[in-house]
Amino acid sequence: MTNEQRRCVAARLLAASIVGVFFYVLFQYMPDFARAIILLIAVVVIWWDRDFPRRASPSYATALFWFPIVLGLFCGVAWKITGGEVWVRIGLACICVRAAYRVIDRASGLAF
Repeated sequence: MTNEQRRCVAARLLAASIVGVFFYVLFQYMPDFARAIILLIAVVVIWWDRDFPRRASPSYATALFWFPIVLGLFCGVAWKITGGEVWVRIGLACICVRAAYRVIDRASGLAF
């Protein structure tokens, strides 16, 4: 990877972290019904195209695609084991970050 690509990936990771923290804090004060609606919208946005990680052009940010999904699944398992509310909020934030990736990808043509 070139320095330009590394800077771009680092900027995307920083932006994803900021969006994730925003959603985590937002979910603390939100009722369960509103969480469910946001989760449903995020899942629809993620799966709308049905082209899971398939791309015509090479993508140097494939970790940005898989990281929120894997972290969200880990949080779901940790929540079932411990029953802690923090795992639910982190998992929901990961799903929303992945949906934000999808929206940015479709709006600007970037490969995530």
